[in-house]
Amino acid sequence: MKMCSIVRIPFLLLLFTAIAAAQDAGPAGNVVQNIGETNPIKKPALDVYPEIVAEVNGEKITREELIQESLRTHGEEILQRMLNRALILDECKKQNVNITRTEVDREIERLAKQFNIDRAQFLNIIRNDNNMSPDQYANEVIWPRLALETLIYDKIKVSPEDVEKKYLSTYGPSLGLLMIAASTKEKAEEIRGRVVKDPDSFGEIAKTESTDMLTASNKGRMQPVFQYSLPDPELEKQLFALKEGEISPVIGPYGPQKNYMIFKCERRYDSIVPKEKMDKIKEQLTAKAKADKLKGEAQRLFERLGKEAKVENILKNPELRKQYPNLAATINGQPIYLESVLEMCLNLYARQDLEAMISVRMIGQECKKVQLAISEQDLDTDIWVRAAEATLPLPDGSPNIKEYMEAELAKYEVPKEVYRTNIVLPGVALKKLAAGLVKVTDEDIQKGFEANFGPRVQCLGIVLKEERRARDVWQKARTLPGKENKKAEAVFEELAAEYSIEPGSKQMRGKIPPIIKNGGQPKLEEEAFQLKPGELSSVIQVDHDTFVILFCQEILPAKEVKLEQVKDSLMSDIRKKKEMIAINEYYKGVMKRATIINYLTGETYTPAEKTIPINVPGSSPEKKNGNPAPAK
Repeated sequence: MKMCSIVRIPFLLLLFTAIAAAQDAGPAGNVVQNIGETNPIKKPALDVYPEIVAEVNGEKITREELIQESLRTHGEEILQRMLNRALILDECKKQNVNITRTEVDREIERLAKQFNIDRAQFLNIIRNDNNMSPDQYANEVIWPRLALETLIYDKIKVSPEDVEKKYLSTYGPSLGLLMIAASTKEKAEEIRGRVVKDPDSFGEIAKTESTDMLTASNKGRMQPVFQYSLPDPELEKQLFALKEGEISPVIGPYGPQKNYMIFKCERRYDSIVPKEKMDKIKEQLTAKAKADKLKGEAQRLFERLGKEAKVENILKNPELRKQYPNLAATINGQPIYLESVLEMCLNLYARQDLEAMISVRMIGQECKKVQLAISEQDLDTDIWVRAAEATLPLPDGSPNIKEYMEAELAKYEVPKEVYRTNIVLPGVALKKLAAGLVKVTDEDIQKGFEANFGPRVQCLGIVLKEERRARDVWQKARTLPGKENKKAEAVFEELAAEYSIEPGSKQMRGKIPPIIKNGGQPKLEEEAFQLKPGELSSVIQVDHDTFVILFCQEILPAKEVKLEQVKDSLMSDIRKKKEMIAINEYYKGVMKRATIINYLTGETYTPAEKTIPINVPGSSPEKKNGNPAPAK
């Protein structure tokens, strides 16, 4: 039974990651301790890592290199956690908040029971997925959450109205909307006039003219909108007043881009869970409502504590680092030692950082072999091109690099210099190394033309992970319409909302993009193109553990476009896709030729593609991490 996706801890989303370095003081003891007593980490804590952590084709990667890379990549993030820890520890002392080991253990037992596994299994999943020992999980995750709940307990009471709102925002009635965004009101009014005259053109106009890239790429289609799910109640009220097929007036300016928007109500959906069945999920809804309140109140608490505290961030001040080489920061005059930051960086990220370093080192070695140099200008050019593809141009016509970089740094959660060296540089190098492998043939162009402009099959889809479950759902789709006098399509939508494990098709009640030929799913395409409107497919196994059921809604005819009109754009698009394939194949070839010894995992990889355990004190040869992944 796979539990990884259920209990994996997104550290950046932990409740401000207020980490407590707690120690057991007995079943009824107080685990809150002063930061001065718990913060210093002795240098020997880093000595558990060998002097040489890896070898790549004979070239060594040292422990010191790994330490500096981990600090460069995660130091600021880890330091912020420690500052938060200090804030919450001090507040607990001020308010005399005592969280005992018994309370922490009881909460772990409750979580394990929630996932229908025992405590040992639960903690083993935590260890494997987050590289955290049971003590670390108890002290660094469970303790701060319980402490925060206690500190703000009187402000996180959940009312029946809170539960009702959570039900409506998660399982209640929703809207299937299309959207077009425009930068000016005049442009929005002009577009609205066109779509009112021809409502069926809304999707195509959104694709070509909407300034919202995310929805434009899906012909304006948004994720379903639930009540109480939008930050602007007035906008939500306007949207829920729309009838099916109705087009809204121009709304705006709205959002950070101050866009003007037009919406079309494509469909009004009934509740995913009927109101009469709400009691069955009341406990779940209450927990979600409580978590929302806890997050909001915790944010306000940290804002207040942060204003009251005196913090000196030494880590990001080069002059102060020279003066205080052993410190990362001080808070209210108390030290946070650099060694403690380093130790936590390595505890959490050493293996993944080392894999990235191995990958970058291999690519660098390949560049040296062919005397390929990558300049800063190459990196700037690559970022410029990607920003031009992903953002709207500035008034002078140049890409919005600032907006693009903000999105990328948030996506990868790394500092700018790490993004350039660990993400952009390897990609640019591999692209140049693999350039000679890319060829676009007439057959490629013909297949691309058929995929983009040929006939398509519009289906509803349900995605499942177990064949037995897929067959059970298929049987319900086949038999329920006759028994309950429901239309087959309506039954299929209900089943998709209840059973599909793919978030998009689940939220949109089976709605999936039209299926095309040569789209990369031959089994799915073959079955889809044999269906007629109103027909149910068989259970389609698309890979070893993924099964799909389709319901055909309509056959969309080929578009009236000639190959000569679109040949150049097709070639460009196909070349980009083949470049990605060539880069991946080239990297696989680099891996096959490499000899890699990873002293942290206790494994070696040879050109013969054998994985050989090696005897390294403190390593875990039995745990296979697989080959290092290429840098993204």
